[in-house]
Amino acid sequence: MKNGESIMDKKIVVLNGSPRKNGNTSALVKAFTEGAESVGNTVTEFFLDSMKIHGCKGCFGGHERSDQNCD
Repeated sequence: MKNGESIMDKKIVVLNGSPRKNGNTSALVKAFTEGAESVGNTVTEFFLDSMKIHGCKGCFGGHERSDQNCD
């Protein structure tokens, strides 16, 4: 360990998949984040409902034309 670094200095990613920004999941994430940060960790939350994330549709668009996104 480096000088001044504790064993709890971690970077934590929280993937919040709830569709409600102020629901129970967000309350749990907030409590977790406060506890984790209070002992020196860094927490980053991603609210997945507001992100454009799509699975593969099997369109083979990426195989045929690498300069174009999938349909």
